[in-house]
Amino acid sequence: MLSGHPLTSSARVGWVDPDHDAVPDLNFEIIVGGANNQLATPEVAGTLAAAGTLYIPDFLANAGGIINIAEEANGYDHARALRAVGRIRETTSTVLGRAEARSITPLAAAEDLVAERLDAARRPTPSQMHTEGR
Repeated sequence: MLSGHPLTSSARVGWVDPDHDAVPDLNFEIIVGGANNQLATPEVAGTLAAAGTLYIPDFLANAGGIINIAEEANGYDHARALRAVGRIRETTSTVLGRAEARSITPLAAAEDLVAERLDAARRPTPSQMHTEGR
């Protein structure tokens, strides 16, 4: 494992293992990985934060792939897919802002945002409520 560098991107599941004592020795400013489940346990996010390492949650860093695939369901439009993928930066800024404002990890902030968006998606729209109320 490399250390002493400002940024790392690993593609290995569970790359940051639960040996919390070793986290400060990683000496990275930012961890952004290409694999799902970069952290062996969610608790490692707090340990990383305490060590001064910014962890960008894997499902946020990897969102472009699933967004692109989801666009295929509606008849693929490359420009529309690029616009949607382009919003990852805004979402990342939102997550990091919430993490800082709430004194929580970026992982917790991202999970909160996911829960909010899923709740909103499950709520019936006004037109659905009107149709169902007939």
